[in-house]
Formats: sequence, structure tokens, C-alpha cells
Amino acid sequence: MDPTECPFCGKAPTFYTDDAHKDFFLLYNCRGCQLPKHKTLYRVLYDKHDLTLLSISVEVDPYYLVYKFVDHQTHNTDYSTTIFKDIIGVLNFDADPRPLTFKKPVCSVDYVIQLPFDDIPLVLRKLDVYTVLS
Repeated sequence: MDPTECPFCGKAPTFYTDDAHKDFFLLYNCRGCQLPKHKTLYRVLYDKHDLTLLSISVEVDPYYLVYKFVDHQTHNTDYSTTIFKDIIGVLNFDADPRPLTFKKPVCSVDYVIQLPFDDIPLVLRKLDVYTVLS
């Protein structure tokens, strides 16, 4: 997955910032590019000082995935994927890649799950399998 382009539409995500995090993080979003057929969100979070890719968050219909590459507090490498389902929402400018939810993650693995985001029905089927087997 190339972090510089949205895996759904292929366009560069839009840069977002707020006063609380502007000195520490760079956040890029591409929201709703597949509406009305699918609810999508693509978020990329970088460390502003050394441009380290910290995390990528992807929402596709009921699923919300958090790909962690580096822990944003300790800067230790942390390759993992966490899958949430039926989230409440996401804070647009928050540096925390996790969504707002009352539920625990459905699945968490210690590697980055590769999914074909250009084929959303296939992604949904694969995520159904991951979450049923976990």
C-alpha cells in the first residue's frame, strides 16, 4: 500500500492539521471517495520531524483497520493490524489512529494485512473471514 495515494480512488489524500498537533504530526485524509456505494476513509499519520510513517487507518463500510508501523510515543517499530467493526466515528484531527467505539477490536495481528482495496467487495469478504476466524 502506497501511503501517498488513497487505495480506493488513487488520489493524494488531503492535508489536515489543528493547533494541538501541528508541531508534531502530519495527517492526511481521503474521506468518502467511494460514496454512495461504499463508506470509505483513508488516514495517514506521519511524524512531522523525521517524516516517519506512523500509521494508516482505513474504513470500508462496517470495518475500520489500523495499520501501525511505528509507535508514535516510543518510536519503536510496531508492525500490526487491528480490525474494528461498527465504529461510532473518527476524530478528524486526532493523532490517535483508533476510532471512537464502545467495542473491543474484532481482530488484532502482529503483521500488516495486505488487502486489494481496489476491489471493495473482495476486501469485505476477506475481512469477514478474518473476523469470523478470530
